[in-house]
Formats: sequence, C-alpha cells, structure tokens
Amino acid sequence: MDGRLAAYLRTYQVEDVRIIQQTKADPECYCHKPMDALYHAVLAHAAADPGCRRIVNGSPLHGSLNHFKEQFLFRTVERPWYSSNAWLVGLAKRWRKR
Repeated sequence: MDGRLAAYLRTYQVEDVRIIQQTKADPECYCHKPMDALYHAVLAHAAADPGCRRIVNGSPLHGSLNHFKEQFLFRTVERPWYSSNAWLVGLAKRWRKR
C-alpha cells in the first residue's frame, strides 16, 4: 500500500490441502481492509487450482486466550475488573484475598 507492506498471508499446500498458516496486518492500514484483499486473492487462486481440494484456515494452538494467560500465572476470575490505576488493582487484589 503506497510502497509499504500493509499485510501478509502465508500459505502452503500439502497434497490437495492448502493451509493458511499466518496472517498479519499493519494496524494503520486496517481501514483499507488489506486482509480481506489477501483472503480474496488466496481463495480465488485456490478455487481456480484443480490441485487444491480443501482449504484449512489453521486453528489456534490452544483452546483460548485464557490458556496462554495461565502460563504466566494469571487465573480466571468470576468477575473481571479493569483499571488503569495499578495501585487500585493491587488494593482490590489484597481486599479479595481477605
């Protein structure tokens, strides 16, 4: 887009299965929908390829983002809370432990 990379999409094919493995877009370009353009190009090319019978759009390695967070000792809570004030969050955590 205007001479710079707005997005990329990495695919490979094993036998008759095309796999979309990685995608990434520059957040500044989201309004131009570069991923939509890439997906359209990849899917149109796959549809025209007689050697491609199936397209797999990958899957997350884990069931949820919670699994990733739990690796860093976060834990699921019944009521999530959000604050930009670290001292307030610390106070709430100490109060909750009591």
